[in-house]
Amino acid sequence: MDKSTDGAAKRTPLSWSRAGVVILALVSLGTGYVGLYTYQPPPPNAPVGYWLDLFYYDLQLFVIDSAPLADGGPFPLALEFARILAPVTTVYAVVVAFLGLLRAEFRRIRLRRSRNHAIVTGDTTGARALATRLRQTGVSVVETADSDAIALVAAGIGGARTLYACADDTTNATVNLAAALDATEAKRRGRAKRGLRIYAQVSDATLALALRARRLGLPEATALDVDFVNFEELAARELLRSEPLDIDLSDPPHILVAGLGTFGRTVLVEFAQQWRLRSPRRGERVAVTLVDPAASGAAAELAARSDIVREVFDLTPVDGDLDDALRTLSGPPPYRAYICYEDEDLALRQAFTMVGLWGGGRDSIVLRLNQLDRPGDAVHPVFRRLLDNLYGRLRFVGVAKLACDPSVIEKDLVERLAQAIHEQYLLEALRDGAAMGSNVSMTLWGDLPEDKKDANRAQAGDIGVKLSMVGCTVAPRTGAADAFSFTPAEIESLAQHEQQRWRTERQASGWKYAAVRDDKAKKHPSIVSWETLPETERDKDRNAVRTLPAVLAHVGLRIVRVGERRAQEIGVELTSPASV
Repeated sequence: MDKSTDGAAKRTPLSWSRAGVVILALVSLGTGYVGLYTYQPPPPNAPVGYWLDLFYYDLQLFVIDSAPLADGGPFPLALEFARILAPVTTVYAVVVAFLGLLRAEFRRIRLRRSRNHAIVTGDTTGARALATRLRQTGVSVVETADSDAIALVAAGIGGARTLYACADDTTNATVNLAAALDATEAKRRGRAKRGLRIYAQVSDATLALALRARRLGLPEATALDVDFVNFEELAARELLRSEPLDIDLSDPPHILVAGLGTFGRTVLVEFAQQWRLRSPRRGERVAVTLVDPAASGAAAELAARSDIVREVFDLTPVDGDLDDALRTLSGPPPYRAYICYEDEDLALRQAFTMVGLWGGGRDSIVLRLNQLDRPGDAVHPVFRRLLDNLYGRLRFVGVAKLACDPSVIEKDLVERLAQAIHEQYLLEALRDGAAMGSNVSMTLWGDLPEDKKDANRAQAGDIGVKLSMVGCTVAPRTGAADAFSFTPAEIESLAQHEQQRWRTERQASGWKYAAVRDDKAKKHPSIVSWETLPETERDKDRNAVRTLPAVLAHVGLRIVRVGERRAQEIGVELTSPASV
């Protein structure tokens, strides 16, 4: 089913015309039956066939061929009325049907020739929420339940600016990937805009990460115009970016995460990243209670996969439910209790019955919802009209509300890597004693000047090229791995490449060499060849290479060695395979 760009369920003139056909047909049938009954009264003990014949003759009025009327009048008034109205209704119905076909064909042509619109595929909560949000931002939207090549063409893929493939992929994991492939093929053949951006929702978080890895692993420099998104991950990250981590805590910080699905795990990792950057108590370790029937295994896996989890958290797994966890806790309630069960019945029951969690501060209990989320309306006010929120302690958050926002989805892999590059810079500067706000770059990503964001994006977009130069690629971090480091020869070669890339990019933007840096005049002393670059500046490029493993770890990826051909072409000697 396709929906028009306004998406509203409005009564069009054609809809009223169809209703008029039905009304006229019923009136014609009724008056015709009465008129025929009056014209040819039933004999005594009329058989059933008489009544059926009467109905048959009544239907014949619509095609001007009713047998009882062949002998001419005079006819009863009801029959006179019906024998005129019935053919008129037939003609009217034919005209309405023709106009409907004509309208459908015009609409099909209009959609195929649409320009700069967004296509949203799938009939899911996320798809509907995203379409609603797009329209609220003034974007023209075409929704289609199907996502195959035919449906995409009918939805106007030729002129679309963005495709959001959001079909339900729980039973067919490749349905949205197939839509992305069809759209990419249309673009390659020139049947879609060159600037088409494609976002494919992948519910399996591990598969989504693996697809991102393979997309980043392309050896040529390319704009990553396809990204694979997971709504649970997006929602958890957006939630944690808004968390107030600068409050004054008198006790050691303690959080609880119940339910270790994709949302719960992402909450844990993102909390650690935000704590390390934003909290004034970033040097302190955070006590974490993990609650899940398989919490011990999940805790071991998380600690193995994520360096930041090991650095920031002291994990205490509880293999059970919140009842079991609360029996093991002593002291005040957790600073935050994130109830992240994918079973929403269980999540609601736990939030509304675990009295031991109710003694925390404002918004201290965060309850994840998905099926109860509603597009176009905030979850919290809806619930507040039905239920109390424990005097502000209970906070409802909707996955669709947080994730299905174009500004959130469009933070693609390059954007996340660019942010990771900047955050790695901040962490190293903080360790060296620099203070947040001490210079224009010592600020969080959201406050960073746009030109510096662009520089990080350009660097992030070149990661695949760098890795291919030394026979490496990326893979998901799915468990413990050996430490990776580039060889000295690799560092030197890739640093030279990075400096050349940066210099070319700056010159293309109008920058020129000058002995003294002047950002307003676009002049920089490092716009020189590697041979004449000062050693201190060379070290910056070398450090950009050395920190690549840490940068990729921010987004759940690691570096692996897979080949030697490209490295040998540039004269770099490879060490034995290693991975991080």
